[in-house]
Amino acid sequence: MYDFFTSTLISTTDPKKEFNRIFNGELISSSNIPYTILYYKSLIKTFEESEEYEKCDFLLKLINTKLDHDNNYLDLNSHI
Repeated sequence: MYDFFTSTLISTTDPKKEFNRIFNGELISSSNIPYTILYYKSLIKTFEESEEYEKCDFLLKLINTKLDHDNNYLDLNSHI
């Protein structure tokens, strides 16, 4: 199921617009599809290629926060 969401997001969305949604604390895309860790990683690759490293850093911190089981996904909407 996650692969379906990720592949749909990659093929149908604009990475820069979706990054802005993620940065603003949205948990679902403009297509009402939940963001996945795999999608975040694909965005990192996209932004690395265009040398937008600040966005990569933000996404890496977001992934680490989401995978931090000690915090149990608390305070996901804080801008890291």
